[in-house]
This record gives sequence, C-alpha cells and structure tokens, in this order.
Amino acid sequence: MQNDLPTSTSGNDNTEWDSTTKDNPEDSEDDDSSPPPFRESRSGSTSKARSKRRAPSTGGSQQSSRAEADRRRTEGHEDDRYKKGEVLLLTFSFTDLDEIKSNNTKSNDWTFKSLKDETAGVKKAFEDWKYAVDSFDIPMEDSTKKLKDKLGRFLEKRTDRTKETLLVVYYHGHGGEIGKGSFGFTSHNYPRNIGTLWETMLDIFETQTDFEKVSGYLRSKESYFQKEAKVHWKDLSSLIMDAQFDTLVILDCCDAGLAALSSRKDRKAQEKKYKEPADKEKMNYCKELVGACSWANTTENHMSPALCLALEHYKRPGNSISMATLVRYMNDKLGDEYIKGNPVPQAVHYVLGPTKRRKIFLQHF
Repeated sequence: MQNDLPTSTSGNDNTEWDSTTKDNPEDSEDDDSSPPPFRESRSGSTSKARSKRRAPSTGGSQQSSRAEADRRRTEGHEDDRYKKGEVLLLTFSFTDLDEIKSNNTKSNDWTFKSLKDETAGVKKAFEDWKYAVDSFDIPMEDSTKKLKDKLGRFLEKRTDRTKETLLVVYYHGHGGEIGKGSFGFTSHNYPRNIGTLWETMLDIFETQTDFEKVSGYLRSKESYFQKEAKVHWKDLSSLIMDAQFDTLVILDCCDAGLAALSSRKDRKAQEKKYKEPADKEKMNYCKELVGACSWANTTENHMSPALCLALEHYKRPGNSISMATLVRYMNDKLGDEYIKGNPVPQAVHYVLGPTKRRKIFLQHF
C-alpha cells in the first residue's frame, strides 16, 4: 500500500533508487554530512548507473529514439531533465516586514535588512542560474482571486513551454494556521507591542483634529491597523498539484510545513478524479516543497538568505542539485546560527506526491 503522507526530509533524500543506480552522484550525497563540492554536475557525466539503466542500442529508428527520449524524461535523467526554468516570487503589497526585526542576538551579516532586499536577493540568485523571474505583489483587496489568477497564468501550458520546464513558486512573508489545520498567507500582524500602540496614539492626538475620522486613519492603506489580507493555501494548492510541469514550492514563513498537509488532500482528490490512463498522465509531474520550518513552528529571516548562499555555492554552468542537497547545505548554515543560541529552525523538504519521475533538480542553465 502506498503511503499517502507527503515524504519529508530535513536535508536527507528519501527517494528510492533501484540497485542499478548506486553509483549515481545523487545517491552518494546522503552518505556524507559535509557540503558536497559540485558532485551533481551534469556536464560530461558518463556514470555506470545511467549505462546500466539504458537498453542496448539496436540501430535506432526514429520511433524508438522518441520512445527512449520519453522514457528518459519520465525517469528523470539529469542530463536532459529540464530545458528552462521559471520563478514566480510572491509577497504582499503591504507588510510589516519592510524592516526585518530579529530576536537573534548574534546573527551573521548574511541576512537581509528588509523584505524588499530579500526579494531582490532571491531574484538575483535565481537569475544567476539563468531562470526567468517574475515578481508579484499580492494586492490587499480581493487577494485570493487576484493571486489565483496570477498563479493560474504562471502554471498554465503555453506554446513557448515544453514539458521540460521547471516552475518555482516562492513566497516569503507571514504564514500560519488559518482555521483548524488549514494553512494560509497573511499580509501583516496587528501591532501588539505597547511601544507601537503608544506611538500610534500620540500620532493620532497630534495630527487628527476630527476624531470621528480616527477609524479611517487607522485603517488606511499604509497603516499596520488596516484589515489583514489573507489567502488560504487550499485555494492555491489544487492549481499547483494539477500543473502539468514539475513544480517546486518554496515557502519562507511560519508553519510552512502545514502546506504539505493541505496538498496531500489535493493529491487524494486527484487520484479520485483522474481514473482514465490519459488523465493519470497529468499526475506524472514532481511536486515538492521546501519550507523554512515544519508545521506548528515559527521562523524569522534566515531561510531565504541561506537559500541564496546555497545557490551561490553551487552556481556553475551545467550543474544540477536535488532538494536534499539544497536543504542540507541550507541547514548547515542555519545550524550554525542555532548553535550560537539563536532560535533558528531547520529547513524542511516534502515530496508532495509519488510520481514516475525521480525528483526535482535545480539546474543551472
């Protein structure tokens, strides 16, 4: 019986390779606790594992070549998995994280000072890997519909895309439980700090002569007291799970792992909906999630900087890395912060559903 729980790793890869793939660089990575020096480079690779998996050539008709190419894509060989990559960076148009205030007392200088700086840093990191990057600020009004429209367009099949396109959906900001066991994004938190509340009251007394308009002032578009914008993950998850592309989700927010539970429900719905063989092909795409922390956990401002450091470390034309390698390198950096006494959780990795493909790789194009 197949386990319907999403597979989770925190720097270790649970993908099951058959015995003929023992020599694959991706397998040896899990036996070593130190950051690997580009062991997953695709350029000039002639591993024994790959030669063992391939059937002997018989002269090669055009039809057999096509079948071989399809088989190789399905099995996820590193040398021809993806032809291009695209990234959608998401955050809210208003947030209380414009200036990131950390409780960490001994933090390294590799963290970003604001969410805008973080967005710019992540954008550059992916562009250095030759990914096309699009940024979208989630509107404060009608947030769910507008984000669904944007995400739907990003995930849809287009004439300029082939099946060998990797899509990355990245969100950073506030996240958490919205309702019992339900994950979602929120724009900001209402101020609960006495100092902030007192400063706001002083500002009201000094600037507002018509106290009947105070409510409108507090709810203005630039105020932390304006109504929170919320987006439920369940409204986005089905779009991602149905996408006919390998899709990597990266969530730098609190309770990030809770999104995996919602996606599990969508996976079960897929299995019931897609009964015909042609429909089941829609499920043959990898969907994986990298999060700043598990469910019922909080995070601050270290995951995205660690991600950028990892991408910089492995930046090399033709290189490719699995999410296990990516998360392991990130957790080496995050672990250094934790040892210093800072409350930094480890990054997590979930495989959102079993497919015929092996796993997602980030490729340097």
